[in-house]
Amino acid sequence: STQIFAIDNISAQFTKIMAILSPFLRPKRAKIIFKMTFAALVLSVYLNGGVRRGLNLITIEDVKVEKHAVAIFVPDHDDDLDDLKFNLRALRENEIIKAETPIVIFHESSFPVEKKWEIMKWTLNPVSFHVADLSFPEGFEIAENIDETQPNGKWAYSLIQRFWISGVWKHPAIRQFETIMRIHSDSCFVQAGIDVEDIHLPAIRGRYIYRSNGPSTGVDAWIDGLYDFTYDYMSSNGITPSHPEMWERIKNMWIEEGTLPVFDTSFEISRVPFFRRRDVMMWHNALTESEPYGVLRNRWGDAQIRVLTMALFGTKDSLQDNVLMKDHHGYRHGKGICAEHFFANGSSRAG
Repeated sequence: STQIFAIDNISAQFTKIMAILSPFLRPKRAKIIFKMTFAALVLSVYLNGGVRRGLNLITIEDVKVEKHAVAIFVPDHDDDLDDLKFNLRALRENEIIKAETPIVIFHESSFPVEKKWEIMKWTLNPVSFHVADLSFPEGFEIAENIDETQPNGKWAYSLIQRFWISGVWKHPAIRQFETIMRIHSDSCFVQAGIDVEDIHLPAIRGRYIYRSNGPSTGVDAWIDGLYDFTYDYMSSNGITPSHPEMWERIKNMWIEEGTLPVFDTSFEISRVPFFRRRDVMMWHNALTESEPYGVLRNRWGDAQIRVLTMALFGTKDSLQDNVLMKDHHGYRHGKGICAEHFFANGSSRAG
């Protein structure tokens, strides 16, 4: 059953219980028992995946009202946390999202509890924390002397890419939402949007399945075999691109420039039911979960794969499955940008 845990409600319930028990306890002992039990319950809710908004503690499964969320992967590095602090403040102060919009934080399994508490100080929005699966796919043979449980070095980037390409759509924390707006820990909205599409964040209008800036010309690195793999996948699965104009652009760029177009996936909004569609998930699984394991071995990236996905399964100028290729006027991305913005507008706001 749905249960919402609020500190005020917990306190009220404990007051009633202690009123019943107090005749049987000494007053001083009753107060001590009340405080210890109350504190233990609040801590238990937090450690078992609770989220915090102001004085309220809520389990993520119970946030049923809001169907649109912000999603961020936070690496276990202090400089990323410094960027995130200003990122979250910018979301609030520039009114990019509503006060009740959930913020879903994905992190490594080693992410310490103390840092969760720090993050919760930086926003009044409901926040939840979830471990991202950064393990290797079954059947993938890795080089010797690599610890599968603690991927590092050249594997870290590829495993994070695997998560955002196929893993996130399988994660229980995402299934309840209609859309998620993905940003990076070092993203920053320095001002509110000026377009009609910006008032919906982190949502997109019903006709759209995806929003991002692009597609633009990508670099010719880390794409070995990706175009040929996509072409072969379409042929073997009887897929005709449902967005022919975008596919034509992909094909021409590959033939003429030897590279592929990209979306700026540091800011993207995705419609979850679309990405959880069977045909879309099969395509993503083919990229990450089976031979040739191009995302891991060749470092294929989500920026190119998002364009390919929209070409294969998105549409143009229709009432559904449209792709919104639009940036946000106030969006910036990069280490230290958000902190610089706050300090430039007064050091008191940066504290």
